[in-house]
Amino acid sequence: MLTLAALIEKYLDKILNAALPYKIVMEWEQGVKTRSGRVVALCRHDNGLFGTGIHLYWPLIGSLTAWECNVEAFRTDPQTIGGVTFSFQVQARIRRLDRWFVAVQDPMVDVVSNTIMAAAGEIALTLPEGQAPGADFCDAVKRKAQSRMYGWGCEIMHVSFENVDKVPALRLIGAEQAPIFGGTS
Repeated sequence: MLTLAALIEKYLDKILNAALPYKIVMEWEQGVKTRSGRVVALCRHDNGLFGTGIHLYWPLIGSLTAWECNVEAFRTDPQTIGGVTFSFQVQARIRRLDRWFVAVQDPMVDVVSNTIMAAAGEIALTLPEGQAPGADFCDAVKRKAQSRMYGWGCEIMHVSFENVDKVPALRLIGAEQAPIFGGTS
């Protein structure tokens, strides 16, 4: 059961949020202010007045969206190229949330993962039949994915691939143990 003080505080907080809406953008986040559907400001730690901290906005004509923009590491779904089944290990982050917000507005991991796999499939078509991807394959995939995502505000920092189906890979590359092969970038 709520005390009278807790009840007053609860409703006072709701009234203040309705009368004076605000959002706090933390140091590790970036925020995007929109007004009438247009991006009007990017709120991040190095942006002076529109940096991190408390921001007010007009609820009927504008909003403020804050996202964490830390480096995310993830794996793509397994795929087979040249008889070898592998998945990509990727590190990426959003550099400019305002560009990402205008161009994509989807979760970064899904978009980057799909772009990496599409770039890998396109580059794999140029490989001779039965040849496993080499060390420069990851660098080529990273370059192709970055060029596709140019202007989206996202940076791919690292791409490598890990063998999922080790037995055929051992026959193809003639090694005794090959848990990770490919280039780093």
